[in-house]
Amino acid sequence: MVNSSGRSEKEKRFYEKMEQKLQSFPPILKEYYLYLINEKKSYTTIGVYINNIIHFANFLGHGRVLDDFYKYVKTIDVENYLIFSEIKVADDGLDTKSDSILQMRWSVLKNFFEWLLSQKYIVQNPVLSVKRAKAKKQGRAINLLTQDELQSICDEIYRYWNVDALKSRRDMAVFCLAANVGMKPSEISNLNIQDIDIENNEINVRDGQQPRKLEICDFATWALEEWVRIRKRVYGNVDSDALFISQLRRRMSVDAMNDALLGYSRDAGIKRKITINDFRSTAICQLLKNNVHVDRIAEYFGFAETKELICFMQALEDEQVSITEVLNDLFD
Repeated sequence: MVNSSGRSEKEKRFYEKMEQKLQSFPPILKEYYLYLINEKKSYTTIGVYINNIIHFANFLGHGRVLDDFYKYVKTIDVENYLIFSEIKVADDGLDTKSDSILQMRWSVLKNFFEWLLSQKYIVQNPVLSVKRAKAKKQGRAINLLTQDELQSICDEIYRYWNVDALKSRRDMAVFCLAANVGMKPSEISNLNIQDIDIENNEINVRDGQQPRKLEICDFATWALEEWVRIRKRVYGNVDSDALFISQLRRRMSVDAMNDALLGYSRDAGIKRKITINDFRSTAICQLLKNNVHVDRIAEYFGFAETKELICFMQALEDEQVSITEVLNDLFD
């Protein structure tokens, strides 16, 4: 089980290891690392960025990271690196890496060289002339939770209700907003105290391009009341308007939410990996199964177009009775 200090311990271990690792690399990497922290990037994102820059530097130096590896990089170097990154050696021969990895490495290099340019370490960003890899269009993978899985996670939270009142009430409120209200993980993370109106069972969602007001069910309202009461008592002096506070006494990140869920799901005996976003997907599909009009669902969940719900409809296909079976019995 991820305990009340698990998140902070995990982050501390990461930063300690990363700072120790950077001691053996050029100072420019430590400087970039501090910039990423200042930009409030999550620790997992920081790890991806730094490790990929080191990978790029190793490529340039043929296995060595030179102190000035970034100073004389040309567009052709970036192009060659991406070509090199595209190929991996497998046991049965050569294979290609996914487009998402190439896109990620292009984005990391673009960010790094934009920062170098802003600090006047270079005079031109060599990545700008390199085309970003285009992803092949694929259907979005939808992971639906069963009623038993949802109930077992809820039971695990209740198991800690009197043991760790702070964490259990916070996590119950977070999971309710995802499952019972259908909010995005980023929307939950970005909620401020003033965004909730418990008296009128409403939440103002300001994250994203379509701010909207959501009505919340009684169970989610109860969970929020429980959390707000204990938040005021424990975190009343924290200089943050964030509704959800982590053990580090700052806004709770999506990573922290998924870490908490991982602990509960493991304790509940759930073998497969599930995320906070799976709660939202399950809520959308539940409404579709109950024949709620797609226009209402799209508006409530903040989709710009109803066609964005197609992937959720496809996820339900295995659970639906076939059309031919229904029509076969219509007139007999």
